[in-house]
Amino acid sequence: MIPNLSTLGLLATTAAMVRGACSSKIQVETHVNSGLSLDMVSSLIIGSQAAVVIDMPMAIPQARELAAWVKNTTDKPLIAAFTTHFHPDRYLSGAEFLKSFPNTKYYANSKAVAQIRVEAASKVQAVGKAFGADNIVKDPLDRRYVDETIFWVPSIRTLIAGDSVYGHDVHLWLADLLTPELTESWLSTPDFIEHLRPKVVVPGHSLSNKKFGPTIDLDFTRKYLRF
Repeated sequence: MIPNLSTLGLLATTAAMVRGACSSKIQVETHVNSGLSLDMVSSLIIGSQAAVVIDMPMAIPQARELAAWVKNTTDKPLIAAFTTHFHPDRYLSGAEFLKSFPNTKYYANSKAVAQIRVEAASKVQAVGKAFGADNIVKDPLDRRYVDETIFWVPSIRTLIAGDSVYGHDVHLWLADLLTPELTESWLSTPDFIEHLRPKVVVPGHSLSNKKFGPTIDLDFTRKYLRF
């Protein structure tokens, strides 16, 4: 499923919260959830008073690693966790991650929320069979939901793309391109992002976070989709 392409500067629906928490210079740090979590990239947006995390991994071991990484990366309170879209590698072990942050609120796109509610049980069963039941949370998330999708941080010109953009060192997941409209929507995404003139684009999956920049992963995604 292609994320909604609305621009946000952090999130329109939480603008007041973010404005208060991140009023001075913002920084974005990234973490690659490897192993069972399929090299999914989580992002940590850190402001002067608080932080938010974008995307939580699929498997329990990586959820625990991500929680430890967040605590080691910032001493600011984690006030929110966001899911960019409904794929299980973005939320399935969210409950395990949030055990370490009991006051953190969870947010997701309204379409993602609806899809998660429909698919979560079957995803838990399927992924549990593949990776072992002990690696997967049985009740992924039980939190409060609001809207929005991709993340644009204009003050530092950083865009967190979710699966709109993939790292140049991995293959794209194309199985959700079930209609010409979905394909065209994704094909237009690199141009949309390029128009914002970002300095850094954080892809949804990558083997490494050492080379994130303005064009390398955008160009790769565009070429891959037009194969």
